[in-house]
Amino acid sequence: METNMTTDLVPGEDFRDCLFSRSHIEKKKGNGPDIKLILTFRNQRHSAKKWSVTDSERASIAASQFLIVCGKVDKGGSYDGEITINSVRSAAEQEIPEDISSYLSPCHENHAEHLTRFEQLVASVQEPNLLGLLLKIFDKEKEIWPLFCEAHAAGKKHHAYSGGLLHHSVEVAELCASAATIVPTLSHDLLVACALVHDLGKLTEMEHGLNAGEYTAAGVLNGHISLGASRVRRFMDSIKGFPSQLKETVTHMILSHHGVLEYGSPKLPMFPEAQVLSQCDLLSARVFEYTEAAKNANGQLCVWLSGKESVQIYTGDLGLQKPAEVDRETTTTYVTQPREVPTFHTTKLRIRGLVAAGAPEQGNDEAGETREVVLPACGADFLVRVTGDSMADEGIREHDVLFVKEIESPRNGDIVVAHVGATGEVVKRYRSDSATGADTGAQWLESENSSRNYPNIPVDAETLIRGRVVGLLRDL
Repeated sequence: METNMTTDLVPGEDFRDCLFSRSHIEKKKGNGPDIKLILTFRNQRHSAKKWSVTDSERASIAASQFLIVCGKVDKGGSYDGEITINSVRSAAEQEIPEDISSYLSPCHENHAEHLTRFEQLVASVQEPNLLGLLLKIFDKEKEIWPLFCEAHAAGKKHHAYSGGLLHHSVEVAELCASAATIVPTLSHDLLVACALVHDLGKLTEMEHGLNAGEYTAAGVLNGHISLGASRVRRFMDSIKGFPSQLKETVTHMILSHHGVLEYGSPKLPMFPEAQVLSQCDLLSARVFEYTEAAKNANGQLCVWLSGKESVQIYTGDLGLQKPAEVDRETTTTYVTQPREVPTFHTTKLRIRGLVAAGAPEQGNDEAGETREVVLPACGADFLVRVTGDSMADEGIREHDVLFVKEIESPRNGDIVVAHVGATGEVVKRYRSDSATGADTGAQWLESENSSRNYPNIPVDAETLIRGRVVGLLRDL
């Protein structure tokens, strides 16, 4: 039998011998079909069902990643757009193409935009330990980054598509950032950093590739909350000098982000930022679920969203007019101007030259190019480009561009750009023994590379601290 690889799936029409990849098998529930699953064809996911399943068909579905299906795309009614399977068998090896990219779950249409927004959110974090943590976790040369960019946020519910985890994480972080602008006592940096890593455990909880969104044994046994807390904790432990109290704070934010014990959180939120994160996580998930339920309502005025609790969703008209339909002649002046929405603004900064993350003589302070950039939340006064690897443990690599903010005096633990005597510019961590209680006046600049033995650089009368590093750019 020849496999049909080109037929379009037309609602209301039958199709024969079409090759699909399959995922998410569900057995019979109540009076429903005998089996339900997700079929992917041309990067489009389709809910599918079979009402009567033979033992051989059930074995083929369970054992095979690729299936040859004969069936029909339903049109109208409660199953509109779903596939009804008439017959199904395992695909033979010669029926599976070498290039299986069209059988993978598709990315969201705005995936590139989500990537840009993610990088802008990272750049908005200025607390050095949290920024270092984000740069270490999401190092684009390490294995986590491509998995994170393509992972599902859930198996079936919110953001259950390739890139969904990235989309959901960005959405939660932006909601948290907005909350911090309204309530200034909240820590923007803590909220944004924890929002971007709060679901990192889903990289272990669920499969990737053709099986994306299916749960692993680790996911079933332990769940993404504990898996994520442990993974982020290991990253924090690997960063030299990461504050112990901040480790506990970040860990608690992850452990409590589902908000209530019955939703799987081992801990309830115990401080404002933890409560805000849990609410923003829920808001992102619920809005997505409501929106998708309304899209699939098929003309029904109300639909039910099932889950831990049944929720009825109204899908009818809300009575809102589109802006173009507003009668401007009768509209009062206080609503004629559009409301300002916070956005990311760009500005031009000069790259002053090279700074050495290594030997000082590698750096210089020569005027260089300008870059159009999105400033970190705290602002920045100039940029420098890195040469060397002495700050590798902090996620600062050769050719990175650093945001630098001019300061009157450094704080112990700041990552700074300094001019060292007549030898040149360096980027190092500033240390002072006043933090230990010794207070002898000793100050020095130290490297952060556990694989290399770079000597400390004493801070003396000829050392000039140019500013504190508050952000990082990395060309892809």
